[in-house]
Amino acid sequence: MDRDRGGEKAKASLQEKEVLLKEVQHRVKNNLQIMSSMLSLQARAESDAASRKALEECQRRIKVMARIHESLHRSNNVTAVDARDYINAIAADTVDSSQINSQHVETLVEVDKIHIDIHTAIVCGQIFIELYSNCIKHAFPDVRSGRINFIMRGAAEGLKDLHVVNVVIGVQ
Repeated sequence: MDRDRGGEKAKASLQEKEVLLKEVQHRVKNNLQIMSSMLSLQARAESDAASRKALEECQRRIKVMARIHESLHRSNNVTAVDARDYINAIAADTVDSSQINSQHVETLVEVDKIHIDIHTAIVCGQIFIELYSNCIKHAFPDVRSGRINFIMRGAAEGLKDLHVVNVVIGVQ
C-alpha cells in the first residue's frame, strides 16, 4: 500500500516538474521572440548598413535559440528535439527571412530521424544557419538559381554528421 502511494506520488511529482519545465521553455521562447522583434525594429531604424546587418545577424541567432525552446515545448520529450523537424524549421525560417526567391533556390534537407539534446541542438542550429546563410549570400546573389543540399546523419557514439553536400548553381 505505502509502496503504491509512494510510486504514485513520485509519478505525480515528475509530471508536475515536466509541466513546469514546459512552461519555463515557453516563457524563454516568448522572451527570445520579444528580443528578436526588438532587434528587428532597431535594424529597420538603422541607417548604417553594417550596423543593420549586425543586428539582423543577432536576430537570426536568437531565432535559432527560440526555435529550440519552441520545439521542446511542443514535444513529449522535455530534454531533446527531433533533429529533422528542427533543422527543417530553421531552413524555412531562413528562407522566409532572406531575400532569395525560393522558386529559384531549392533547399533539400535530409536529416535522419534522431533526437538531439538542447546543447547539441544549439550548436547544430548555429552551424546550420551559418552554413545556410553563407550559401544563400554567396552562391545566389542577383537572379542566380540552383539547389542547396544538406545532410545530417547519426554517427557512431552519439556523434552527428552535418554536411553541405553540394550547392548547384545555374544562371538564368
